[in-house]
Amino acid sequence: MKRVITIAAAILVCFAAEAQRNWFHEDFVKSGALSSFKSGAQWLPFPAYSDRAGWDAMLSPAQKEGLVKAGEKYLKYKFEWPTAMQAVEFERSGNRSEFERPLRKNMSVMNSLVVAELAEGKGRFIPQIANCIWLYSNQISWVFSAHNNRQPSRRALADPEYWLIDLFSADAGMTLSFAYRFFKAELDAIDPSICRALRISLEQKIFKPFFEVDHWWMGKSGNTVNNWCPWCASNVLLAFLLVHEDDEIIRKAADKSLVIVDNYMNSILQDGACDEGALYFAHGPCKLYDYLQIMYDASEGAFNGLTDPLVRRLVDYLSRCYIGMYDGKKFVVNYADAVGRLSVSPIITWPYANAVGSRQSVDFSLYLMGFYRTKQFEEPIAGGRDLFRILNFIRHSSEVAAQVDSLNMLVGQKGFETVKADLRASVEPMYWYEQTQQLLCRGKDGTFFAAKGGHNGESHNHNDVGQFLWYRDACPLIIDPGAPTYTRQTFSKERYTLWPMQSQWHNLPSINGVMQKNSRQYAASGVAFSGSESAVTLSMDISGAYPEDASCLSWRRSFNYRNNARGATLAITDEYSLSERKAADEEHFITPGTVTELRKGVLRIQNGKKSIILTYSKNLECSVETKELDDKRIADDWGSSLRRITLRSADNAPLKGKYIFTITNE
Repeated sequence: MKRVITIAAAILVCFAAEAQRNWFHEDFVKSGALSSFKSGAQWLPFPAYSDRAGWDAMLSPAQKEGLVKAGEKYLKYKFEWPTAMQAVEFERSGNRSEFERPLRKNMSVMNSLVVAELAEGKGRFIPQIANCIWLYSNQISWVFSAHNNRQPSRRALADPEYWLIDLFSADAGMTLSFAYRFFKAELDAIDPSICRALRISLEQKIFKPFFEVDHWWMGKSGNTVNNWCPWCASNVLLAFLLVHEDDEIIRKAADKSLVIVDNYMNSILQDGACDEGALYFAHGPCKLYDYLQIMYDASEGAFNGLTDPLVRRLVDYLSRCYIGMYDGKKFVVNYADAVGRLSVSPIITWPYANAVGSRQSVDFSLYLMGFYRTKQFEEPIAGGRDLFRILNFIRHSSEVAAQVDSLNMLVGQKGFETVKADLRASVEPMYWYEQTQQLLCRGKDGTFFAAKGGHNGESHNHNDVGQFLWYRDACPLIIDPGAPTYTRQTFSKERYTLWPMQSQWHNLPSINGVMQKNSRQYAASGVAFSGSESAVTLSMDISGAYPEDASCLSWRRSFNYRNNARGATLAITDEYSLSERKAADEEHFITPGTVTELRKGVLRIQNGKKSIILTYSKNLECSVETKELDDKRIADDWGSSLRRITLRSADNAPLKGKYIFTITNE
């Protein structure tokens, strides 16, 4: 494993000088690929709707049957549009779900209808597709109310004279453009006004504002970008490619989109981790893949960004962060706003992994297709709210079906559990992301230990410098609560009044009674790492993550992880130096399990049939509080409540000292 660390370090050195390079745009121009972009979408790697033999050949029988059945559920569905007062409710109470729920549902339904019609080809779903297009074409805006605060009025209701592009208007533009491209003749047979209305609406809501508005997600004017950048760029580009009829405008859109995506590439660290967390892996790195796949296809191979080493490094992040399944839930390392459960589908990860040649992530995608209830592997039925991803998976349907069949043959020979385990055999027992400062360790006894340094200015940041997690056989024992349902407060100045974002609700100390503070400047320093498969040491000074009020000169947190035949153990040492003692220090540990004090300095943390022993310095006083979970997003991960263990020093504890904790599996 030391060899892997050496290679990773060498990669980072090689790319350090290129941190702000022009990633793709220069290559795009030099390659002459710009001239490949034309109207008419002849490049599409899909048969025409009328080519029934082509669609039958592309779809496996199971995929075709599943897609048609999914679409049939919505033959009588009534598309809804949120009211003005549902938009205004975001300003009044912070509730954004009432406005967003019908729009999310609309796109999911529309996607099901489109692919069902492509699969069946009998025209049964065309009227409903027309209904959706007509509804959207007659709306002032497709932007979510929560995102309209960037328009001049700063209000939640859309300004009819100012058009933004957000994640969901870009989604809508892409989905409706696919429907236009595939079914224009059938829609015109109903009434040509349907497609004319859509063309006018796309011009107003997508085409003009893409060129005329300096959207923050484009990375111009010094704006920091995140997953919005490749998400919006890919979907907007698709709308141009599928609907626009001016070749020169299409080429300008492609050219501009590459500048935007270069800004995203310059914003992410080169080690391949996703600092936005595992949830946003699907929206950041995977959307980057979507964009590059579209560019490759639309240029008919003249431009190929999929060979870039960073694009390849990014793909394996989710596989490494996957912990396992416990009590029917698949858990992942969930820093930032990520939920604890895996939320990324193999219909997203398989095409990406396949395109860049990652055996580990192809195997991980196949692993997720194995079901314990049947002890078989099953090709997933493509669905969701992203039509490009659905279609992109469908183009590989027969290939995936063949891989699934091969796995089921192996199940007959070796057994389901063995085949599942083999698909995870290539995952490293230990991996250190040096720039993002994330450590992932898998013990031989089923332990999963993760820790991080970093800073408190990450996208979707939680104040969590020095955070760690501990799972046993995928059972969560010491955890990160994750993020609550998004409201107005989530992305406002009130963000850090929300308890899940605060360091005191992570496995971290409150120094002199003071929590960590948010901003890029609040960061770990002096990070030192050494490790192998059986022994890891990670240390960092986390005092820089706390404001001056903490009066902390240094707080070196050290993790010493050992993984041997007797099982995994973890020793945590917090060695500190304060300039002034103002209040007690408090060390926090968050668990969904029950906590029992066995004796002074020794606790048992138990979740179901799994338990660990936590020992701590006897000069600390222990208390345990229960946090009732009234937010569904968090409760879906951990149940109805969490426990916070607080180990408190004396009010007059020395200015210098150390706190020591050990964790062992019971």
